[in-house]
Amino acid sequence: MRSAKAGRQTKRLPEADPTPYGRFTLWVTGGGASENITAGRGRPSVADEDVRTPNGDNQGMVLHDLLARDHERLDVLLERIVRSDGTVDVESDAEFRRGLLRHIGIEERILFPLLRNDPAGARLIGQLHRDHAALSALLVVPPTSAEVDAIRAILARHNPLEEGSGGMYERAEERAGEALSEVIGRVRSYPEVPLARHADTPVVRRSIAQLVREAEEGWRLLDAERGMGN
Repeated sequence: MRSAKAGRQTKRLPEADPTPYGRFTLWVTGGGASENITAGRGRPSVADEDVRTPNGDNQGMVLHDLLARDHERLDVLLERIVRSDGTVDVESDAEFRRGLLRHIGIEERILFPLLRNDPAGARLIGQLHRDHAALSALLVVPPTSAEVDAIRAILARHNPLEEGSGGMYERAEERAGEALSEVIGRVRSYPEVPLARHADTPVVRRSIAQLVREAEEGWRLLDAERGMGN
């Protein structure tokens, strides 16, 4: 006879989805072109005690709060990248890029597989994936106020789709069930991301424009499906 403890251990998490989460992700992280030079890894440099990364010390924090806190940390970093005089805070830029790619990786590799068999969740994932692709592309070029504004505009709609009632985080928690503690453990241990140098070419710019358009079109369709379209 199997013990109750053994019975609780039978539930297995789905394997991570091998699909890349953005066409530019390998490029940004140094794996997309041989000339890209990777930077070293580093711990998050934000000193704010009330803004923690997903590998923080609060073991009792639910998945939703854990990742929503990371949204807050990334928002802080985003606002620091371009100073009022137009110069770039290189450290904040690097931490934001590294942090956003890690956050995207957590969602694509750990959370999205939980929702594979959830029809409503699949619709959410489609738009979140398009947003991730656009965000990853925007990280390739050197940051200016235009790139920061574009990233901010995407995140303004993207984050509530994850954090809100019935959003991706809530659905992922429900689908994880008894395996939620394992999911949180995988989130906390997800590796940091080494970075490649910025690149700016006409091909990159055209690809960024295309991916941003695809994300915007996805939102128009999603809004229409929700009865929010014009």
